[in-house]
Amino acid sequence: MPSTFSGLSIATSGLAAARRAVEVAGHNVANANTEGYTRQRVQLSALNGGGIGIHSGPSYQGMGVEVLTTERVLDQFLVNRANAEQATLGAFTERNQTYSRIEATFGEPSDQGLANQMAQLWSAWDTVAMDPGDEAARSVLLQRAEAVTARFNNLADQLDVMADDVIQRADTLVTEVNTKAAQIADLNVAVLAAVEAGAPTNDLLDQRDLLVRDLSTLVGASTRVDENGQMAVTVGGATVVSGARATALSLDTATPGAAVLRIASSSVPLNPSGGRVQGLLESANTIIPGQRAALDQVATNLRDTVNTQHALGVDLDGNPGGAFLAGTGAGDLTLDAAVLGQPRAVAAALAGEGTLGSGNAVAMAELARAADGPDDAYRQLVAATGVQAQTAGNRLSLQTELAAQVDRQRDEVSGVSLDEEMANLVALQQAYEASARFLTTVDEMLDRLINATGAVGR
Repeated sequence: MPSTFSGLSIATSGLAAARRAVEVAGHNVANANTEGYTRQRVQLSALNGGGIGIHSGPSYQGMGVEVLTTERVLDQFLVNRANAEQATLGAFTERNQTYSRIEATFGEPSDQGLANQMAQLWSAWDTVAMDPGDEAARSVLLQRAEAVTARFNNLADQLDVMADDVIQRADTLVTEVNTKAAQIADLNVAVLAAVEAGAPTNDLLDQRDLLVRDLSTLVGASTRVDENGQMAVTVGGATVVSGARATALSLDTATPGAAVLRIASSSVPLNPSGGRVQGLLESANTIIPGQRAALDQVATNLRDTVNTQHALGVDLDGNPGGAFLAGTGAGDLTLDAAVLGQPRAVAAALAGEGTLGSGNAVAMAELARAADGPDDAYRQLVAATGVQAQTAGNRLSLQTELAAQVDRQRDEVSGVSLDEEMANLVALQQAYEASARFLTTVDEMLDRLINATGAVGR
């Protein structure tokens, strides 16, 4: 027959379980605003006393409750999904920022924009056509042409500086990636030590998961956890964290326009599945060089179109017109040495109409409306850039909402609800009081049994 004293053990287990659950609920409340915290829950199990043989047959005797573990409440699928969406969001954020900077660089439409300055150049040719012998008008024309070439130079310089800045930012982020990877490796060591010592690991796991989330935002990481709680982290198919070991990444910028991410000790390039680093590498290798090449095409279009027409005319001294512009692209476009500072060398007249003719100047002014001419080419460049920037902005907005939606789903499972914890605390308080009341009842029973029964011979 079970002993009456077993009730003390049952009551004690109930008190201990309720107290532990209250402590966990309090821990949840205290960390309700802690970034990366996952709410915890006490897992309880009934203590089975087994069957006890008595005269009337076997009888089941419960022995109370035990705390099995304090577990984190999370859905690993949602955690992985949230990390993947953050990686995509990081890449889209950098792309959108790059296109925004390019749009700001072109600054169209504005008085200082290249489109307006080219319009002033064609207008200056019109002015020369009205009075071909006026050297002052020719000087103004050369000044307008120099302003156009200077604007091309400035745009090219700004794009080059932007590319360098993107590379520097990517290199800084790679350093941050290496730091976080090392911290994850350190936490792997701490988790293993805690597991071996039988100590709780939940808060350590929260810290590690938060680092993985940051790492995903930076470079698009995927993870795998073994039976000992050790996490392996891969980036672009390469393992950067394995147990206590973290492998550094490096940014190879030896080839302009072809920066790649590598394991520091390997020559094999990595292809991140997302993250800000991927967005920056795409900006440095594709987006900005593409804009630079398109600007060069506009510059060479202007150079070739103007030079071809200028060669058909004669200057004030009767000399045939030569090159008006020189250079290989937007970065070095300039006035040709033959006309630089030489207003009389401007070939405003067509051959055969005399040095004071204006046919060539009129033809030059008409280039503003030429199909596939420099103005049309620049308008197409600006329009294409605007469309790409708008697309990047729309994709960022959609991805921001998607990432927020997945985060909300994850928080519904893992986040701390103060209302829920308050309700739990009330229930746990009642459970603790009930166990205490049960203990008092057992105590009174034992007191009656010991002090008020079996008094023989009184």
